[in-house]
Amino acid sequence: MPECQQGEPNAGGNMPSHSDQLKSVIEAFNTGDWDRFRELVPDATVYFESATGRTAQGDAYLDLLKGWRAAFPDITGEITTLVESGDVAVAEIQWTGTHTGTLVGPDGSAVPPSGGKLDNPAAMVNHYDGDTLTRINHYFDLLTLLRQVGAA
Repeated sequence: MPECQQGEPNAGGNMPSHSDQLKSVIEAFNTGDWDRFRELVPDATVYFESATGRTAQGDAYLDLLKGWRAAFPDITGEITTLVESGDVAVAEIQWTGTHTGTLVGPDGSAVPPSGGKLDNPAAMVNHYDGDTLTRINHYFDLLTLLRQVGAA
């Protein structure tokens, strides 16, 4: 069970907390429920992936995530710590999966399936304007990931 600390309840009281919304985004990704994911993440939300330098929004963000799931079809993110303060929710996430599909890099390069096991800690920082998710900053160790799949 993740540690969860929440700030002030949101004004309407009927919207999920930012922490709950972040958990729902990870759950939608884990199950590949792209319709639910799109309900949770507005088109205008900017996603930034620090390890690769990629930035995406809307359908481009969804395509990026589908690429990760294609490379690691069994990938799941387990939230180990979850903290909320004001208009920010932060999660430590342990990503695990098996590299059974082609991993395509931001430059189009391809890492063929290796069967390697992914076990990579990450942090996700979600920023909100009121109840609207505006930015996701995702931090993870790319070198460890590449070593785990035999590409480094």
